[in-house]
Amino acid sequence: MSAYIVDKATIDAIVTVWCALEGVDTQRTEQAPLFGYDADHASATAIGQALWNENYRSMNYRYQGRAEEAANGAPVYRFESVPLPRDLNSALPRAMGAIRGLNYQACECDDYEDSRAFALLTDLQSTIRARLGKHDPEWRGVQWTIDDAERHVFVRPATRNGHASW
Repeated sequence: MSAYIVDKATIDAIVTVWCALEGVDTQRTEQAPLFGYDADHASATAIGQALWNENYRSMNYRYQGRAEEAANGAPVYRFESVPLPRDLNSALPRAMGAIRGLNYQACECDDYEDSRAFALLTDLQSTIRARLGKHDPEWRGVQWTIDDAERHVFVRPATRNGHASW
């Protein structure tokens, strides 16, 4: 398996959807629980950093520090929300693709399933499945990555050959 570092936009999209599903306004100052964190902009940043750290840890494990971008660990992460559509459900299949992609890229370490990142992503997948009533077979073929050029991916579906990719 080939491991790579996901784009920051992938992490931003995952955390944005997470906050939206929990009804979190990341601009507010009061705090409420979000998957074991206090839900505000700082905790959204902490969640994103935990996810990105695990991705970098996986790269280091896989390539034993030989990959230059992973050798120094994850860069400092700062959450930036991604625009969402009014109908949040329309963004969830693409979000599930990003979650599955990050899970795949972060799973190299033997203890990954014991990590906070794995628990957080598993909780989010369960929330999305419960909301949409869909299981894994329906998510096949959904693109895994979101790059900086696709920051508006949820409000404007990416297309391939003129067809929406989700």
